[in-house]
Amino acid sequence: METILIVTIFLAFSRGICIFAENNTAMRQLYSLSFLFLFAINVIAQNGWVKRSKTDEYTQEKSDICVFYKNGDIKAIFFPEDNHIKIFRYYDGLQHFQDTWDAMMDNRGQLTSYTTDMTERFIFNNDYEEYDLDDHSIYYPRVSRPGQDFYSYFFVEEKIEDLKKAKSVSYKWYDRLDDEIAVMNISLMGFTKCYNSCKFKLVEKVEEPDEEYEAEENNVAESTDILPPNIRDESSNETTDDNNGYYIDRQPEYPGGMDALMLYLSKNLRYPPNAQENNIQGRVVVKFWVDKEGYVKDVTVVKGLDPECDKEAVRLVSSMSRWKPGTVNGKPADMHFTCPIMFKLP
Repeated sequence: METILIVTIFLAFSRGICIFAENNTAMRQLYSLSFLFLFAINVIAQNGWVKRSKTDEYTQEKSDICVFYKNGDIKAIFFPEDNHIKIFRYYDGLQHFQDTWDAMMDNRGQLTSYTTDMTERFIFNNDYEEYDLDDHSIYYPRVSRPGQDFYSYFFVEEKIEDLKKAKSVSYKWYDRLDDEIAVMNISLMGFTKCYNSCKFKLVEKVEEPDEEYEAEENNVAESTDILPPNIRDESSNETTDDNNGYYIDRQPEYPGGMDALMLYLSKNLRYPPNAQENNIQGRVVVKFWVDKEGYVKDVTVVKGLDPECDKEAVRLVSSMSRWKPGTVNGKPADMHFTCPIMFKLP
């Protein structure tokens, strides 16, 4: 930005000289070269990875993100705090006039999201690695008028090591609006430098739920039901799901009981504005520990929905009041719970 400002000042200065020397060929050439130089700088500035700053709407804390530009458009945003990349695809609103018209007439301008399978390919110097990404949701922003240009986007959780090593990453999926296979290639040249310059706070997250958890999840009702607790074996610092040799005398209890907990969750949930705008609804499943003194600790996302919704679920559970601790064999003990947080628009 500073470079463009300097060149612009230089351009204005050279133009001023040309006014007083209209017959001076050299000055006219200088003006033309300055214009071309400014144009080249502008094109370069609108391509590649650039560090940007974002402010959390709830906490007002600032953190850095990496934004990938191509020909002036944002093609991807990488969020270092949780290793999610957001990919954009743009549409000509006039070519999709009927789609935007139907959205305005039937759904308050909201184009309906959908789920599709996706393929991801990392390109290295002499090789590539390809992965199947199942059941990925494609979202659209709200349009304000028929024929308005718009975009779609989706999120993918990446391993930072892959992004640093690869030359580029490509995503392939079925585009419902265009009724074709869409391909998006993101260059990773300059990504490592951008990432290393970012300041951010990591959000702890579990990679994938295991089979045992899947069995538990099937028993979770659509309401916000908390699963029975497991206890932590102090001798090995591991979780004992079958409570081997331990007897739970009393489970941890939220102040006021389960009804008070449900009231707390419903009153204090802050629906992320972007999720509301893009009609993102569903369930975030979190796991947390209630320690011997009743404090909630180690809140992690077991099954996510959207990066902002995941973050809000962690914030909501982490902000709980102190619980009445549970006891095992007559002694206070750490226990963990699995709890779904519902995000549902009225």
